Amino acid sequence: MQKITLTFDRVFDVVHHDYGDFLISNHNDVSTSFSFSSNGKREFSVTLPGRHDFVAGVTVTAVLMRAGDWQTIIGLVDHTSGKIIIEKHHNFVENFIGIFIGACMFTGLSLIFTGAGRWFSAAGAAIGYIAVGAGLIGYIRYRRVIKILIECKNELIPNLQLDADEPARRSI
Repeated sequence: MQKITLTFDRVFDVVHHDYGDFLISNHNDVSTSFSFSSNGKREFSVTLPGRHDFVAGVTVTAVLMRAGDWQTIIGLVDHTSGKIIIEKHHNFVENFIGIFIGACMFTGLSLIFTGAGRWFSAAGAAIGYIAVGAGLIGYIRYRRVIKILIECKNELIPNLQLDADEPARRSI
């Protein structure tokens, strides 16, 4: 994971995607794709959840899964507003669902097929352990990213200029 702070010299190709028009879709499926240049380097098609209007001159701190690869962005802190933006697929609820399914598979397959043979029970246990492990790894990664972004935001708090109408406390 890489934490990088930069200022957008230019922001272009901003596209807001709203997938809430489909019958099956969750109405919170809104994302923003944009391209930017910073220090002479251009990055294309960076996608973040939610509707955002980044402009030139905005300073951000981003957490990238792979160093230098903006397609693997996990989260971002906007230094102007202090807003934290994090990718939806790094959601602790989904990780706990994975843990729950893994635990169900582990116990269910172990109990149901104990009479069918010990190898089948061991296979169910192995699948359950893998699912629980994957969910825990995802949760630990999510907490680590949130911690990095909150630390970054807390460093910014004394420097943030709050408007008179704006509440002094900001939510994530």
